Amino acid sequence: MGETAEIGNEYVRTEKRGRVAVLTITNPGKRNAFALRMRAGLISAFHHFMYADKGVRAIVLTGADGAFCAGGDISEMEEIKNDPGFGHMGWRERMAFTSQVPREMLSGPKAIVCAVEGVAFGAGWSMAMASDYVVAARNSRFCAAFVRMGLVPDTALFWTLIQRVGRTRARQLMMLATELSGEQALAERIVDEIVEPGLALDRAVTVAEQYAAMPPLAHALIKDAMLQGTDSFANAVKVEIDYQSIAATSRDHLEAVQAFREKRKPVFKGE
Repeated sequence: MGETAEIGNEYVRTEKRGRVAVLTITNPGKRNAFALRMRAGLISAFHHFMYADKGVRAIVLTGADGAFCAGGDISEMEEIKNDPGFGHMGWRERMAFTSQVPREMLSGPKAIVCAVEGVAFGAGWSMAMASDYVVAARNSRFCAAFVRMGLVPDTALFWTLIQRVGRTRARQLMMLATELSGEQALAERIVDEIVEPGLALDRAVTVAEQYAAMPPLAHALIKDAMLQGTDSFANAVKVEIDYQSIAATSRDHLEAVQAFREKRKPVFKGE
């Protein structure tokens, strides 16, 4: 059994399996709909395992009870609709808060592996796309369902889906709310690996362990570079110059060189 951490809330369960933290979102009876309290739990859990817990080297995100996430919680939307004081500025504040979830995922220094069973609709698909690696069950389903509710995509999907499939295909998937099977998502490189139903979490933990074995500092630099420094040749080369000088003078690099000479596996410490 994994070690339970005192992080998260009633919507986000956390567990440590060696150097891998497993975050399980849960919203019973609603296929883990993306409730506001879930967002708060994810923000705190991601931040804790990204920065405070030095023993964790990689993170797995999954959903409870055979589903990943069905998108926004409709009952909360109905409450907002019936609140005359909420309005435009209320929505802006809510979305600014929500954006902290993908911000923690994309800017954090550690790899995130997403394990998808069942539906990944709306914000569920967004969170999968904000991950570094996606393992999906063969019977999983993906849909940018926002437009079906008269809404636009959020939780950073405008950024992440383009990185996966390009601008034209992303626009089509968003505007038509096209539903994709796990197999179709694999063919379009929306997911990285397909497994049989019920096996996504175990496989995701295995992949996360592979990430955890890599140099932490190099991972942190790669994630930061990919997020903000590769939109042009000039920026990409600048990032290489700046970040390689950091990596090349790290203890992890020296350890890798020494391990190569001694014909052994390196032991990386993130220094």
